[in-house]
Amino acid sequence: KNLQKIIIPMSCIVIEKEAFKNCTNLKAVDFGKANSSYERDHKLKIIGNEAFSNCSSLTSIIIPQTIFLIENAAFKNCVKLKKIEIGTKYLSPENKSLVHVICSKDQLTEIGSNAFYNCSSLVSFRVPQSCLSIGKSAFMDCKNLSKISFKKPKLKTILPRTFYNCTSLTSFKICDLAYQDNYVDEIQFSVGTDSFMNCSSLTEVIIEDESKNINTTKNNSRRKRITYLLRQVIHKRAFCNCLSLNKARFFLGNLEEIDDNAFMNCSSLKTIEINSKYGKSLFTRDMTAFIRCPKELKVIFFNNNNKSVIQIYKIVKKFQQNTEKHHFGNHL
Repeated sequence: KNLQKIIIPMSCIVIEKEAFKNCTNLKAVDFGKANSSYERDHKLKIIGNEAFSNCSSLTSIIIPQTIFLIENAAFKNCVKLKKIEIGTKYLSPENKSLVHVICSKDQLTEIGSNAFYNCSSLVSFRVPQSCLSIGKSAFMDCKNLSKISFKKPKLKTILPRTFYNCTSLTSFKICDLAYQDNYVDEIQFSVGTDSFMNCSSLTEVIIEDESKNINTTKNNSRRKRITYLLRQVIHKRAFCNCLSLNKARFFLGNLEEIDDNAFMNCSSLKTIEINSKYGKSLFTRDMTAFIRCPKELKVIFFNNNNKSVIQIYKIVKKFQQNTEKHHFGNHL
């Protein structure tokens, strides 16, 4: 517990599970030599389960871009961790101080469940292009996280509670996701249960795949028999209690359903834009996805520059009294 600084050799391939767990005085973690760091020298592939869990004094870390897997709860409860970067650091030859971090060949494919759970000082995070999976509750309770960025993403889905209680997150944008028409056995990008629940500063959400340039609504009413786990869905309470959310756009060509309470208590929501081959049939019949949303809320369906608009309030009104007793504001 008295450990304050560690230098991990460039030859290290795996940081084993719980290796530095509960090192509450650990403030600095360096990879390789103190005065140089080059991509070709690093071997690190895996940071194991709870490897740095509860390192409550750790403030920043630069992880070599050779990293392949950050396992479950690797940095859980690192409450002072403000900055996490993945890349190769370059130092000035004069005073050996850090100049900048270069990210050219990302290899990270998976961030495990609870990986950064309760990193309450974390301000931003760049998801590498190579990342395919972010685990359940990976950024849950990161209450100062205001920015999450993607570049040419390969992410497969957003799992339950990934950004739950990220109360400083102001926007979420992910574009150019892969799109496959007539899919049968491939998982489709979905937004998981409670994934953005209680993100009270979130004002805008944009999630788009490559279908935005395609006539996706030509087969509006004909659904295939597809395994539930493979379907493209905005799941229950995905954006529940996002009190500042004003606009959402989901240009997801295979989006089949917006589930119950998905936008419950989104009291500022005015517009949802959708491009999906299933069109208006993707809502539950009683529109419970929109309980306690504003009367002005409109859903706009796009199709090759043509659009149709529905006023949600007119449909919800007759069901609202029956559902008033269901309250998930303090849902855990």
